[in-house]
Amino acid sequence: MDVPTEAAAAAAAAANPSDDLDSPVRILVQTRTHLVPHNRIPESCDRFTPMLSLICQHVWQREFDQFRERDWNYRCDFALDNVECWFLVDHHGPDPSPPPDPPIVWYRWTGTELFVCLARSPPLPPR
Repeated sequence: MDVPTEAAAAAAAAANPSDDLDSPVRILVQTRTHLVPHNRIPESCDRFTPMLSLICQHVWQREFDQFRERDWNYRCDFALDNVECWFLVDHHGPDPSPPPDPPIVWYRWTGTELFVCLARSPPLPPR
């Protein structure tokens, strides 16, 4: 039986960010405004909560937790269809002060599935 090398373990961790559930990580999701799911309740036009829930379900198999994650969005003007928009979930785990440059996992939401575009990337530039 072969003993896994450190490089093989690092590659396996990069492929699945949910292995270490409390390690700091940033989840970046790229999509289009018309593909973002929404609540079916007529009085509610909330589209942020269902998307955050979907991201957390996919990565950590649980609902969004405001005490473990912070969220941001960019260009999420849902009055316009087919506009590229972004969601960022910054998971810091039990530590309220996350490290300055956690690894980033970039997904693309197609309306039905989350596809990994880039797993465990180095920090993105400030822009």
